[in-house]
Amino acid sequence: MDMSQYLEVFTEESKEYLQNLNKCLLSLEKNPHDASTINEIFRAAHTIKGMSGTMGFTRMAKLTHDMESVLSSLRNNEIEVSSNLIDLMFKCLDALEDYLDKISKTGNEGTNEYKETIDALNSFIKSEKEIVPAKQTRETQTKKDTVISGSELAELETLAIEKATEKNLNAYKIHITLNKDCLLKSARAFVIFQLLERFSDIVETEPRITDIENEKFDHDFIVFIVSDRDGKLFSDELKLIYDIEKITVEKLMGCGYSNQKGAASVTDTIGKKKPAIVKTARIEVDKLDNLMNLVGELIITKTRLQGYETANKSKDYRDTIEYLEKISAQLNDAVMKVRMVPVETVFSRFPRMIRDVSRELGKEIIFTTFGEETELDRMVVDEIGDPLMHLVRNAADHGIETPDIRLKTGKTKEGHINLKAYRDGNNVVIEIEDDGMGINLKKAREKAVKKGLINEKNSKNLSEKDIIDFIFLPNFSTSANVTGMSGRGVGLDVVKTKVESLNGNVEVQTAEGVGCKFIIRLPMTLSIIQALLVYVGDEKYAIPINSIYSLERIPVEEIKTVQKNESMMLRKLEIPLVRLDKILKVTGQKNIKKKITIVVVNRNEKLMGLVVDGLIGQYEMVIKSMGKLLKNVNIAAGATILGDGTVALILDVNSIK
Repeated sequence: MDMSQYLEVFTEESKEYLQNLNKCLLSLEKNPHDASTINEIFRAAHTIKGMSGTMGFTRMAKLTHDMESVLSSLRNNEIEVSSNLIDLMFKCLDALEDYLDKISKTGNEGTNEYKETIDALNSFIKSEKEIVPAKQTRETQTKKDTVISGSELAELETLAIEKATEKNLNAYKIHITLNKDCLLKSARAFVIFQLLERFSDIVETEPRITDIENEKFDHDFIVFIVSDRDGKLFSDELKLIYDIEKITVEKLMGCGYSNQKGAASVTDTIGKKKPAIVKTARIEVDKLDNLMNLVGELIITKTRLQGYETANKSKDYRDTIEYLEKISAQLNDAVMKVRMVPVETVFSRFPRMIRDVSRELGKEIIFTTFGEETELDRMVVDEIGDPLMHLVRNAADHGIETPDIRLKTGKTKEGHINLKAYRDGNNVVIEIEDDGMGINLKKAREKAVKKGLINEKNSKNLSEKDIIDFIFLPNFSTSANVTGMSGRGVGLDVVKTKVESLNGNVEVQTAEGVGCKFIIRLPMTLSIIQALLVYVGDEKYAIPINSIYSLERIPVEEIKTVQKNESMMLRKLEIPLVRLDKILKVTGQKNIKKKITIVVVNRNEKLMGLVVDGLIGQYEMVIKSMGKLLKNVNIAAGATILGDGTVALILDVNSIK
């Protein structure tokens, strides 16, 4: 069978399971006795094993199989959670991510068998069992047998009841009969177990789960579960799985053997009407991008229709255009919602990184995230990961002090790093805050002088904002030592460049000895924006609305010239002026004006006035790429097609100097 057609689904689902595995391991380290987390980790490893085995990735399946052995011993209380165990599980996770990365790129898992990791898994069980005596409970004892008698089946029912009683849950015995012509019985059983694990904890099966995996059963098997859900839910959900002939869900009540069970049970023979369920579908990213382009073309066409001058614009014409505008807005809204993904996909990378960094640096760091459900355009989420990684790592390395230094300064020995995301109008704001030592402005100023960025005399007149701007320059670092994580001055330069390429900006707030906060402001989407259309000479240009501070019209005599640089006063602030006709090399309008029009924009947290020849209006614009030939034209963030079919450049105000 050609399995390549399922490769994309396999990689996407595996990524989700590995992400969940990473999250659960971090949680288990904090709460080592949490049985539900242990079960969740076991299920994730079991599912990855089943999927990779089905796809023919034997090395990946082998590794997860050995992981299962360790996790099974952990579930049976034969070993205990320790830092060594967590470290070993993270090594396995790294290996699985490496396998998946190779599969995504080449379709093959590679030749690395991670023999050292597998040997460590096998030796770990032996060494830990010698330290932690096995607790021979009724559950672990019954697992030794491969054949279950009637009395032992009753024992399993009692075990399920006891488990349910401990957790104040319900115990169920589910008898499932597969169709006689079912070809892949073990695969179908695997799907059933996956479904049951979404709503319950599986206590035991009959026959044993290993026998079911190896298809050592006829066409029926029994599963004992505990759950807080109603038994009918399992009957309804299982009916949706193909190849099931009959389902019996029996609620176990009281204590003792089968003759003490209650009579509550549900039996279903497949063939009844299936309940309505929420349906989802995986969509290729390229298809979403294509759909977004088509919506953009529709908006361009709508704008062109609105711009046509006709001799008789009847009421029907106006109503049709209005309806088209409404529909295109709703369609654009719907497509944008499909493209939006939560920032959790990026945030989930950092807890593991903080764990490793804190252990390497001998620091104690509490990492907390807020607003993971905040959504951003998929394109923005794909690009923002590296800048955030630099800032979080920078906070852990430069910001947070070692425990002994923190205690001497009256702080708690644990440092705190908070990563927060929230909506602010049409923007999303991401904050990275730490309670460490803050930025040493004196050291940053001295480093700027040493590197020749400014002379000693002028450096004394720098504001806090001016000094902070230095840390975003290439090869600028206040770290005395070069380590594997810092000291080369490349991190914050990358952050600034990437964020500005996404039409965003970075702001820094710091207090020495108290902490530091980096604030990143990003547009929710990079595909369709609101922009102000202006005249520069006889040409039209667009300025994004989110970068505009105000619109001003001032008399020519109010413009001041200092050292050949023009400026204006706006509410007691001196604002430098830039004449766009000179920057863009456009022939300006020849008529002499008594007043000039200025668009005041926010460039890198500083105000700047752009002198234009006229304002046209605010429009919704579709951003088109400049293409490879014009990719080095930094002054333009992209281009758009106007209603009359002409092309206008969208200015990148951060690149205007």
